[in-house]
Amino acid sequence: IMHDEVSETENIRKNLAIERMIIEGCEILLETSQTFVRQGSLIQVPMSEKGKITRGRLGSLSLKKEGERQCFLFSKHLIICTRG
Repeated sequence: IMHDEVSETENIRKNLAIERMIIEGCEILLETSQTFVRQGSLIQVPMSEKGKITRGRLGSLSLKKEGERQCFLFSKHLIICTRG
């Protein structure tokens, strides 16, 4: 039982640290059932349609070139962030 409590506390601390990195916060990370799995970077490549750059849901920055994103995988969610 002690090991499970330590793991749960470490998970809460990790989620809280990630939540604090996000500028406007992210309330779903504060749920105790949310378990951190992995984090890493990815490159978002602009989608083109007949030579035009289209804006996807993640393209709120209107990318004209590749953009690096930081991703956080949790048990219930995938959070994709831009670096500030």
